[in-house]
Amino acid sequence: MLVLLALVVSIGIVDSLNPSTVGPAVLLALGTRAKRDLALFTLSVFGTSTLGGLVLVFGSGRALLAIASTPRPHVVHLVEVAAGCLLLVVAAGLWLARRKLSRRFSADAKRARVSPLLLGAGIIVAEFPTAIPYFGALVAIVEGRRAALSEAALVIVFNLCFCAPLLLLLAVVVLGGDRDRAFTRAVRTFMERYAAALVPVVLALLGAVLLVIGLRSL
Repeated sequence: MLVLLALVVSIGIVDSLNPSTVGPAVLLALGTRAKRDLALFTLSVFGTSTLGGLVLVFGSGRALLAIASTPRPHVVHLVEVAAGCLLLVVAAGLWLARRKLSRRFSADAKRARVSPLLLGAGIIVAEFPTAIPYFGALVAIVEGRRAALSEAALVIVFNLCFCAPLLLLLAVVVLGGDRDRAFTRAVRTFMERYAAALVPVVLALLGAVLLVIGLRSL
């Protein structure tokens, strides 16, 4: 159980470094109702992601997770190659559109307000089909064949780890003063300047690694 818990926690922490959730959270942290909006956004992200995981683990998705846990090696390598190519294509598209994306990110804070609850849920729903780390953790949970309560607890633990940056930012907003608010502004400035360029570079590196691993193993 401890090994499985450590695996779930480690995947959750790695997956938590997600610009799709951290970026909007930083913007909300700079708003006039930062505490309320960030708390609602965090609750929505956690609740939606946890609900999706529980449905997969205890619902019809359990059979799919069980099948995914024992694929043939050749299929795994083909998936690695396909995923690598897809990431490279996405990275190229994001790189070509980086200036437009940077301007769009900067303009997000000036747009009409969107409900933090809807924003958080919408982000998770949109990203759920490609949440490969989450699926990996869920497969490990299903393969662990623990009691239902233990499996549910592991899903919750994963999502607590996934929301760790949001919870940390919320703590900074609630407990911090002007200095911490200046820190969030600095983070936002960094993201406005460099996120549009860094994200495609990171995706390209990941895609290249997956492609090399897949091709070498075929």
